[in-house]
Order: sequence, then C-alpha cells, then structure tokens
Amino acid sequence: MKFINGFARGRNVVLGLAVASMTMTSSIALAQEAADATDEVVVTGIRKALESSVDLKRNAKGIVDSISAEDMGKFPDTNLAESLQRVTGVSIDRNQNSGEGQSVTVRGFGADYNLVTLNGRMMPTSTLGDFASAPSTRSFNFGDLAPEAVAGVDIYKTSKASVASGGMGSTINIRTSRPLDAPGFNATAAVKGIDDQSSEESYDTETSVLISNTFLDDRIGIALTAISSSLSHTNASYRHQWSPFEDIAGNSLAANDEATDVLNGVNPLTGDTGIEAGTLIANINGAAGYYINDLEQERDNFQLTFQARPFDNLTLTYDNVVAELEHQVRSRDLTVYIAEGVGNSRTSTSVYSANGSNPASIESLAYNHADIFGAYNSSMGLQKNVTELDAHGFNAEWDVDENLTLSLDISTATSETKPDSPYGSMAYITTSAKVAQTVDIDYSSELPVISIGGEHTDLGGTYNGANAGLDLYNAHRWLAGADNVFAYNENDLDQIQINGSYDASGSSFSKYVDVVDFGVSFSENDVSTGFFQQPANNTDGIQAPAWDQWPNYGVYFSVADGRDAFFYQAHTEELQPYFSDLNGASAIPNTILNIPYEELFDMYTIYGAFSWNDGQTDICRNNTLAGCSDFTYTQQRKLEEKTTALYVQGSKDFEFFEKPASIVAGLRYERTEVVSQNYIPTYSGTQITGADSVTAQATGASAFFTTEGDYDYFLPSIDFDMDLREDVKLRASLSQSIARQTYDKLAGGVAINTNILNAKTGPNEYQGSGSEGNPNLEPFESTNFDLSAEWYYGALSYASIGYFTKETQNWVGTGNRYGSVQDIRHAAYTDGELNGAANGVQSTEDNDLAIFNVSYNASSNRKETIDGLELAIQHDFGDYNPVPFIDLTGFGIIANMTIVDSDASYNNQTPNSENEGQFAVVGISDSHNLIAYYERFGLSARVAYNWRDRFLNFQGASSGYTEEYEQLDANVTYSIPGTAFSLSYDGLNLTEEGRETFERNNPSYKTWVSQGHAKHIVGIRWKY
Repeated sequence: MKFINGFARGRNVVLGLAVASMTMTSSIALAQEAADATDEVVVTGIRKALESSVDLKRNAKGIVDSISAEDMGKFPDTNLAESLQRVTGVSIDRNQNSGEGQSVTVRGFGADYNLVTLNGRMMPTSTLGDFASAPSTRSFNFGDLAPEAVAGVDIYKTSKASVASGGMGSTINIRTSRPLDAPGFNATAAVKGIDDQSSEESYDTETSVLISNTFLDDRIGIALTAISSSLSHTNASYRHQWSPFEDIAGNSLAANDEATDVLNGVNPLTGDTGIEAGTLIANINGAAGYYINDLEQERDNFQLTFQARPFDNLTLTYDNVVAELEHQVRSRDLTVYIAEGVGNSRTSTSVYSANGSNPASIESLAYNHADIFGAYNSSMGLQKNVTELDAHGFNAEWDVDENLTLSLDISTATSETKPDSPYGSMAYITTSAKVAQTVDIDYSSELPVISIGGEHTDLGGTYNGANAGLDLYNAHRWLAGADNVFAYNENDLDQIQINGSYDASGSSFSKYVDVVDFGVSFSENDVSTGFFQQPANNTDGIQAPAWDQWPNYGVYFSVADGRDAFFYQAHTEELQPYFSDLNGASAIPNTILNIPYEELFDMYTIYGAFSWNDGQTDICRNNTLAGCSDFTYTQQRKLEEKTTALYVQGSKDFEFFEKPASIVAGLRYERTEVVSQNYIPTYSGTQITGADSVTAQATGASAFFTTEGDYDYFLPSIDFDMDLREDVKLRASLSQSIARQTYDKLAGGVAINTNILNAKTGPNEYQGSGSEGNPNLEPFESTNFDLSAEWYYGALSYASIGYFTKETQNWVGTGNRYGSVQDIRHAAYTDGELNGAANGVQSTEDNDLAIFNVSYNASSNRKETIDGLELAIQHDFGDYNPVPFIDLTGFGIIANMTIVDSDASYNNQTPNSENEGQFAVVGISDSHNLIAYYERFGLSARVAYNWRDRFLNFQGASSGYTEEYEQLDANVTYSIPGTAFSLSYDGLNLTEEGRETFERNNPSYKTWVSQGHAKHIVGIRWKY
C-alpha cells in the first residue's frame, strides 16, 4: 500500500478500523463465553449472503459469480458498482465528481462491452457524456439504482444461448426481490447519516422503506420499496493539457533560442550536448491549473412488485421501477493559459531528457511572456441535469405439465437525461487578467505547483507566485469567454420474451438430453440524442482596450459601481485547503474566485454587449436569459434497433471417466435491423471562392437524413463441467459473443467539409471530403474459452483458479467511398471541363455533381487476443479452523486476484504524427481484493481492500493512463439484543486515496490529479 500522507488519512483509518476492531474484540469474548451454551451457529447476514453466492456459483452451468443481499434491504456496499468490484475479474470506473463507482470493467472490457439487465430484461441508459458532443455510450450507470432495492447480482462471464447478447466482457443481471419468495409480512426501514470528508458542511441522509406481504394463503403478494438519498461531494483537482509529442527534429515549437538549441542537440537547461535523435518533446498547450467541483445530488428510487398465483401452476408478476437522479455541479477554477508558439521570448525547460529516453520525464516548466502578459483565468461553471428511469414489466410463468414450463415476459422502459436549468446542461463563464509575465510549473511534488511572476508599473508592481494574493482579482480582471451547452439523451426499450423448458425425462430423447430450453424474443431499442452549444467570445475583454494599452487595461472594472469588489473581496476563498493532503499544496496560489454562476451571468448580460472588438459574440447570443433557451438542437440523432432472437439449448448429465459430469450446448440466432436518422446541415450548391477552391453554400437549415443497416449472427456456446471429487469441480466453456457499437459510430448522414478542391484528382474528379457513421457496422465479436477448477471444502469456503482467453475482432477502422452528397453541384466544372467561371459564381443545374471522398466507420481486419488468470479463495473459519485452541467461529477471509493481458499495447515512444492506425484496448489492468469479515452474536464486521493497477484510459494519436488506485473500506453492523433495531457504520476510502491520470505512460506528464476523501456513514435500521 502506498505511503499514507497526512494526519487526516491516518485519522480516518484509525476511526474506521477502531470501530471494527473494538466490536470484534468484544464479540470474541462473548463468543468464548457462549461456546459451551450452544453448538448451533445460525448463519445470517454476511455469511448467509456468502453461502447463497457459493451455492449459485457451484451449481451454475458456466462461469458465474454472484452477490446476494445480506438481508432484506441490506446489500453489501452502499453502491452496486462498489460491490461488483469485489468479484474476481471485475474493476470499476469512478465518477470524477462524486468518486462513486459508476460503471464496471470485466476481464479488461470496459462499460460499453458489458450488458446490464434487470430481472433478465435489457435496461435503458441515458447520459450526457462529456458536454462537448452528442451522447453516444451504451454504458449503464450503476449510480442510478439504490442497492437497497436489489436482492442479488449475477455476473455471467461466459456466454450462454439462453442469455441475451450484447456483453462481450460479461452480462450482469440485477435481481430484485419478489414477495412470494418470502411469504408473510416483512418490513424494514433505515435512516443513514453521511459525513463526506471532502466538505466540512456535507451532512447528507438516506432513508429507505421496504414492505412486503402475502395474502390469501400466500397466493397474492405485494412489495413496495421507497428510497431517497442525498449526496454532497467536493472534488479538487489539478488539470493540464499537452501539445503533441513529437521528435525534436519535427517539433512545432516557436523559433526561439530554446528550439534552436534543441535542434542542434543541446539541452538549454544544462548546456549538455548529444540529445539523441528520436527524443520526444512536448509543451503545455492550453490550460493548466486548479479546479474545484461541488456536487449536490438527490436520488429517489421507487419499486412496486405485485404477484398472483391463481393456480398452483401459474404465477403472474408485475413490477414497476421508477428512479430519479437530480445532479448539480458548481465549479470554479484558477488556470494559466499558454498556447504553443505564443512568442519568441517564451522558454521551456526539462521537457525532454538529456539521455534521450522516450517519452522524456519532466521536472519543471518555465515560460517567459516578456512584454506580452499571459492570461490568469478563473471560470465559474454550472451543471444541472435530471435523469428519470421508468420501467414496467409483466411476467407469466406456466407449468404446463410435469415436463413443460413456459413463460411470457413483456417489458417497456424509458430512461431520459435532460437539462434542469435555464442555463443549459452545462454552462461556464471565464474571467481573465493579463498579469502573468512568467509562469513556472514545478512537477517535483505530488501536486504540481504553478507560480506566476511579472512586473509592470501600470499594473501595480510585482506579482510573485503564491503571494500574488487578492491583487489578481481587482481592476485587472474582466469577463471573457462563456459557453452554454444543451444536451439530452432518451432511451426507450420495449421487449417481448417467450421462454420454455422441457424436461425430457421418460421420453425417447432422454438418452441424448435431460432438459431442452428454448425461446424467442423481440426487442426495439430507440435512442434519441441532441446537442447544442452557444459560445460567447469576448477574449479581449468587455470594453477592454488593445493589449498594448496597459495603463487603461480593465478600467471599466475598477472602482466604478463597486465592480472591483465583485471580483475582489466579496467572492474569494482559500484554495490551498482543498489540496491539504497533497505534497506541494502549501506552495500553490492561496486564493480562488468563488462566484455563483447566476450572479456572474447577470453581470455578463449587463456589460457583455460592450465588447472592445466588433464581431465578438454575446452570451446566449443576445445577452438575455431567454436567449439561452431560444435554440434548435444543431446535433440530433435518432437510432432504432430492432432485434429478433431465437435460441435452443440442451443439457445432459452423464458420467465421464466414472465421474459425474454435465454438458450444456446451445445456439442463439440474432438479427438486428438498424435505422439511423442524423440531423445534417443542408446545402444549396457551391460557389467559386478562389483560383483553386470552391465552397459549399449552406442553406442555414438542417434536415434528418435516414440510412439503414442490418446484421445477423449465430452464437454457439458449450459448457462442460465434471466433479473430479465430490468437492472439486472442473469447468470448460467455449462460446461466441457480441457487443454492439456505440451510437455515434452507427449514425448515418454525411457531414461534409465545405471547402472543395477545384482541380481534377484522377478517377474521382473534383474531390471534396466528408465523414459519416455506419448503421451497417458489425458489432464487436469475441470467441471465448474458459478453463477453471474449483474446490468447495466447506459450506462457505472454496478456492478456484481459472484461465480465460478472448479472440476479438470487428474493431472499428475507417473505410472510404466516393460519390455525390445532397446532389451538390460543382460551380467550376461543366461536362467534365473547367468552365472558366469567375470568383463568386454559384453552381447551377448545368454544373457537374461534386464528388466527395467520404470516410466512414468500418469493421477492420484487426484481431486482438485478451487473456487472463483469475485466482480466488474464500475461507470461513467455521468450516476449518487451523488454530483449534482459539475459537475463530464467525471469522473469514476473501481474497482474489485477476491478471489480464492483451497483445495490443500502445507504443508510447511513437510521435503523434506517426500514430495513424496505432491501436490498443483501453481499460485492461490487473486487480486484487482482500476482505476480512466477522459475524456472530448480532455483530457483523467487514474490512475490504481493493487495488487496481495502472491502465490505458484513451488511445489515438496520443495515449492516456490512469494511475494505480487502492481503496480501504470498513463496515460494522450490530443488532441490539432484544429489539428489532440494528446500528451500522460504513467507512469508505479510509486512506483518502486520490486519483491521477497522465499521458504517455509517464506519471510526470500529469493531466489530472485529485485529492481523495473518506466518507463515514452511520445508520439505524428496523426490521420486522
């Protein structure tokens, strides 16, 4: 475990583990006193859930792991994803704002490659993505569902004909409780208080009520679940942007003294010579600085389940799941902005290494703007969105006779995410001050330290690093750029499934098959997305003079009307405490602006129209709040997927080498039809704009362009297992699975480059360019092989080892086709010849069609292999105690490890400009978990340690990595004797582990550094 820095981390570890250890110690004493009183140990809570999971795993056909609720309304963790990461082969990806588990990676495959179902039904999902483009992911957000409403989760790591397709990594089925499964009246209610250490004022609550009852001799049952929770979290991070990594001989640095030295093989920092050819060099390019995000989140879940069994052989079930998640983030930042090639006087140091290692490590960066002062920016942002899920399902299960069972399942579900603010899904306003003559960034500490300096008498003297203080926020600051983004995402899913199971015992087929499962399903998946962006550009400042007129710079935001106080005394706070646990925090700037976005918006609407330079745009186009919502989504996509699936699957028990064995073999057929509608700008023709150029003339309107595609697959699967001994099981599985492409890759409709060549280029004349998605794009395909051995040496104890390999294909590449688009005519050509038309002439029907070279998404011939090893042991000392003179009944440990590898790895020594076609699979990493638990005499306690290794988080022209991460959690529950009440404590991330990302697999090229925080949750629960 990494060195734990700071008193706060130690305090949280001590607090969490002390609660667990004290309660364990007292319970051991109780256990020793009671040992002679009774020999019976009732398995409940943690151990009951583990026993259920072991039974499911042992009896499953194929590789299946399960997590079961410890009790009604009591799931092992406070978040579904947090529980899933305890499973061998499963890692989680966390929300940057909340730190909560959001999605899962299974066996190296990220969220888009895993299918999540609810009670066997496909789940819709909606998200607004990165606010920079239309949403496109299929990834399910586990934060949308409260774990209290979940009875169990099954993770199918091998594909089966009877399980819905769509998960190349896994299929994860979430099971909710059914009242007829637990007859009688059952009820539980709980209240929790949450102390998130990221904020001194974060005291959130969670309330849950679960009630179920059965009537008429347990033939009718109803269950109600209502859960409401709030979440507050502050995320403080350092962020950094980099220019392309290029060879020193081809770097695009400005022609300054430093660049000359580098090109001559001289390190300007040390004067050393002999920099090797091929050494990569990069510079900061864009913003670098400190960001604070305050999250406020409200989540409400409601679930109704009604069951009726009018006849002994017929069970009817209706369930409704409703969830609403209100999400708000208020952000602020303090950044320097440095564009590559700003001026000849800029210098940088230590961006490469003297020995030519690739990529080079960084110790510090230094920039000197000389008389061109750099921007010291502070932006205020607001995200406010709401996600609503509404799912209905009806199921009828009919035992036709002793041999045949049929079931009908009909479901409809909608998930929608949309703006919950008149300012949009995401909005920000930037304020700027030109005071940074020099900028230094020190990478020697855990937190990069930015300090600025400069001296200009007209600006009031010298500004020096962290001591610049409040002077940076008065008369030298003005309103600059702004942006308002509107995005929405709606996913509607309708599904009908008919499934059957035939027991062939006693029939003429019994010597070939024991049970035949079969089914057919029809599903329609409709996805609608929209995106609109309204930027405002006042980069030179509102009523600010030209850059060389320093004496009057920002004069309109000085003392007049008290606006200096607006940026100065009234809206500032200390920055350093947000990073107090990171080395280097005491050296960063000591203040940051904290202005409510709404107040800054109001100020912008008053003064934004008086920009110094003509042509700069106003906020929301007309400097009014009403102008923000007066728009039409410029990017809109509608996608309809209709899938028909049929499957048949047979199982047979037999003896193999005189050992009990079984085999399950099946075939699934799926056909999917895709209709894509993409909202594309329309064009009336072209106009000659130069001696060798023609420009497409936009109509100013857009229209939906429809394209269609289809594909079908046969997906075979076979699972074999045998009992080498009564307690040892050997498994082997072979299957094929698919995962559908993200929605953006399937979007048809050609988006063109409006600049068209005015020259013949060969067989395809007058070539323009364009791009589009591809509804015919084949899904990812994987051929999977698994081999495992499991030793069940106790009711709760087992050890297992497994090997898996996945041969994957249909990774997305690029194809090209030539043809006309929207019947656009080429103004310069008629009948194949230049017509001599002058500049400004527009095309007519007599002109030739313009030909476009359209690039589109296509399945490549790339095949990649991902394989790995999974090791797990679960030992309960009640099954076997190696220390007989100490009563360890109730104690247990769980440990697992996953090692994953891929034959597609990123070459981090390749320059960006040479990375065309380089490919690697993101998300692949090793992981391990260690859990110790104790449960006896009304007390249950668990301490869990989780670790995930460094992994690639994006790849393309460059690469990005997430640093290894570890987390320590603790849980204690105590049932008060003689009452129906229990007390609980949950401690999350007790070591306050932070997170970090960087480029080029070199931690010195930091792109994101975040301080971690613990969360303490105390609760009281009542159960009837």
